[in-house]
Amino acid sequence: MAGRKKRNSSQREPIGKTKSQILLFIADREKCDYTEIREYLRSSLNVRNQKGIRGHLSGLFTENLIKKESQGKGMSDAYFVESNFSTFRRDFNFLNENDFSLDFLKTKYAKDMIVSDDFFFYGLVNILKLIGIDLFDLMNDEKKFNELLNECKKETIDTNQIEIMQEQREKISDSNVQELISVLRTKSPEELLDFIGNEFKLAKYPMLIANQLFPVDTRKEIMNIISSSRSALDYFLNLKIENKLAFFIVLFRFFISIFFVDPSKAALLQSFNQLREQNFTNEVIKLIPNILDMQNVLNDNPILTTLKAYFIIDSVNAKIVENEYSTETLSKILIPEVKQ
Repeated sequence: MAGRKKRNSSQREPIGKTKSQILLFIADREKCDYTEIREYLRSSLNVRNQKGIRGHLSGLFTENLIKKESQGKGMSDAYFVESNFSTFRRDFNFLNENDFSLDFLKTKYAKDMIVSDDFFFYGLVNILKLIGIDLFDLMNDEKKFNELLNECKKETIDTNQIEIMQEQREKISDSNVQELISVLRTKSPEELLDFIGNEFKLAKYPMLIANQLFPVDTRKEIMNIISSSRSALDYFLNLKIENKLAFFIVLFRFFISIFFVDPSKAALLQSFNQLREQNFTNEVIKLIPNILDMQNVLNDNPILTTLKAYFIIDSVNAKIVENEYSTETLSKILIPEVKQ
């Protein structure tokens, strides 16, 4: 019986598509072998080149996007996606570059990972790592550092805190500071937490801080948002935001208030309006101030508020995973409750 015709060069899939489809197929299963992958590609994409398929699998393995394990002599290797934060982040970034991040959010692997406490915790460690690197780079640049100080003064941030920042900048060339930044740049969140525990005997401290800054309800809402919005998840994993100077001001005012100033945090995020008005994603961002004001989110943790902003943008652009949370939340945003 004659098989289906091979595709000519004009019918071949775009670069990255077949590789992405393989990764998505594996991510939607606990494990699968080469035969299952080959049959899936044959039926769904008419991909029949076994050498090409093996090459894609080899590439995914080499790039630490998947793992494989032997199933015994004469049997095909089993492929799976490792359940840790760093692997999740690599897989998401790869698929996001190839425009398959929404499909990734729908996989069993992504759904199971995002709702786990470990994923959220390592995500926070990663955010702190990225903020630390960005702050170091900012403080190492005299012009940008002076801009930060001027913004702090405009926002009436406590003078003592500004003086502390100036003192810290003077220590930036210290060998211990340089070593710490090297650790931040080179270690994964998992390795970084081990380093904190082993070097400083503070293994439990980051978790205590996380619980203080992110109560259960806040964590749950963040998990719901990043389960639905690829832009929010991209921000959570990579801290991608253009106006980082304004973002740092918001972080300083919020987190300083928790430990030193006003535990209610009520009036300390008014400057977030300035950040929301910045075009850090696309033109739809101009819709956000009015929408967020309707929802009275000025008391939110700034990371949660930023995630809400990205969620709204993805919703308007129809780039959202439809689920119970996204449907209910979008209806509340577009049709706010009328106060009696």
